[in-house]
Amino acid sequence: MFDSKARITRAAAAKLVGVSYVHVGKLVQEGKLSVGADDKFGLDEFCLGYVNHLKAERRDASLNSSQIRVANARAEKLEADLDIKRRKFIPADLNLRVLSETLHRLKSSLSGVPSQVTRDLAFREKIQEGIDEALNEFCRLVAEQEAECARLAAEDATKDEGKQNGEAQKPTHESGNRKMRRGISKGAARQNGLP
Repeated sequence: MFDSKARITRAAAAKLVGVSYVHVGKLVQEGKLSVGADDKFGLDEFCLGYVNHLKAERRDASLNSSQIRVANARAEKLEADLDIKRRKFIPADLNLRVLSETLHRLKSSLSGVPSQVTRDLAFREKIQEGIDEALNEFCRLVAEQEAECARLAAEDATKDEGKQNGEAQKPTHESGNRKMRRGISKGAARQNGLP
């Protein structure tokens, strides 16, 4: 059993809590632990001081981790903004407008192909059906992407509205950076013949 009034040396204190003598000295220098005129600790004062030090360290660690998360989120957003400014990525809404315009031009260009290929009306119809099927599939894909863009925009608007009203935000599974990069890269756009 310990005598709470007992006085212990720095070496004994270090051994008691499983740290080095130097670490205990550092805590004394930082003012987290105090020693008497005899350069010894009161056992109860040392234990209480060391527990308070550990609690403060834990509190600081949780603050640091949240500060790190905030800093990482800011850095990610800045990186995404820079990528867009450098025109490294095409924003999704612009990408969809380009696809829509391309689709309309493609439809116009392909409308005369069957009559240019053959005079046989049955064969023209078959060619036109194939063209229409391909264009309809492309239209369906563009419409799906437009719906997804609209859903994300509505989600962002709701989030922004919540921030303005001071409401707590639920974390989402997808970062803003990822949403902003939903466009295709310029290189991919050129490969697909898009402006």
